[in-house]
Amino acid sequence: AETLCSVSRSLGYLQPWTPEVLVAFLTRAQSALDEAAVDDTAAAGEASGTGGEQAAADGEAPEAWMARRPCGPSPRHVAMLCQGIAQQPAELLPDAPERLHKLLPHVEGALAASPTAVTALALFIALVRCRASERRASSLDAAAKRLAERAFELPAGSLASLSSALASVQDSWAPPMELLSQVCAQLDIKRYDLAPSNLARAAAALGKAGASESDVINLTPPPSEMPKLSKP
Repeated sequence: AETLCSVSRSLGYLQPWTPEVLVAFLTRAQSALDEAAVDDTAAAGEASGTGGEQAAADGEAPEAWMARRPCGPSPRHVAMLCQGIAQQPAELLPDAPERLHKLLPHVEGALAASPTAVTALALFIALVRCRASERRASSLDAAAKRLAERAFELPAGSLASLSSALASVQDSWAPPMELLSQVCAQLDIKRYDLAPSNLARAAAALGKAGASESDVINLTPPPSEMPKLSKP
């Protein structure tokens, strides 16, 4: 399953010659992810005998031991599959929003496992393409919470990508102010890692997403820093 997830991400950049191959591969990757999660859950049940006994001996309830035992592919591989689907053009994969919605149980598990900031960002950006629903909103909330906690780990380019994603999703989901404030603060710290024009676009996107006016003004480069257009 993890190999299929890795290849799926690559398909976001290099599509097969025919849409049929793309659809067949992504369908198989999704099925493999479902099967892996079921297999790992069953294995966890079998292991709960010895593991649960040891947990009990250590004073931990078996239910708590089972809850903290990770099942299924890693959050990074779940994010790879979501990326591979979300990056497909609508004409090649018209059911991408529905496919992503079917992956929400895996996304929820990945976010519950405290993923890295990079993985949380990949999941968040993929969720922008997902069909709107209460479950999708809940997953966006979880991803936003993790990103607010770990935004300092993201480089300037990734923060700019997150800003664009926040602007794209604000019509169907309200970005939390905590996340918007953290992204603005981190972009301000790393502003010289971006070209002024890219920083200006990120600031405008954050303004559209609901960031405070003062944060947006602070981020926006002054006219003297913007590239001057050459006269014809």
